[in-house]
Amino acid sequence: MTVALRCCEAQAVIDAATSCLGLRAYKGATLVGGDALTWVRDAAAALQTNPAADSAGAALPAQAQFDAIFVDVYDADNVTPPPFYSEAFLADCRALLAPGGALLQNLHTGNAALDTAFTSAASAYSRAFPGGAAAVPVWGQGNTIVCASCEASVFSGRSAAGVQRAAEGEAAALGLATFDVAQRLVEFRALGELR
Repeated sequence: MTVALRCCEAQAVIDAATSCLGLRAYKGATLVGGDALTWVRDAAAALQTNPAADSAGAALPAQAQFDAIFVDVYDADNVTPPPFYSEAFLADCRALLAPGGALLQNLHTGNAALDTAFTSAASAYSRAFPGGAAAVPVWGQGNTIVCASCEASVFSGRSAAGVQRAAEGEAAALGLATFDVAQRLVEFRALGELR
């Protein structure tokens, strides 16, 4: 199995991580310096006109869609900026997902501002992925992972233990080590249950 990874990050962050932390690309990974909102928008638009390349001219995978998209973005106040859970951004991410693919977003929770942002994000995900979104609070971490897929069956009827078994199976197939997911997840619930 081949794994391709594309990371979009502000160029200043890439430069700092390279010089201070020894960041380096590895085979199968591409670092794209730029604005993630613009990259996602342009990549989704490119699928309509030329599925072979994104806006930066970097070749997309052969299927021009992704099995997983991870979003982990915060501002100076530790809040995810609303454009990163806007209807337009989620629609673009949805367009970039391969059949059965998943969008996962890490959101901080635990105080009024963070919980308000999470509620807004959960509502936006419910609209963008009807029946195909779930929230996974991470125990003791102040994070909630929102998971969404175009296919509702991806998240229906799952428990933390079931998610762990699936993750361990996938990791074993790729030769990767895992940690005990069930100990960190509080519960796996559909976003519709949050209202």
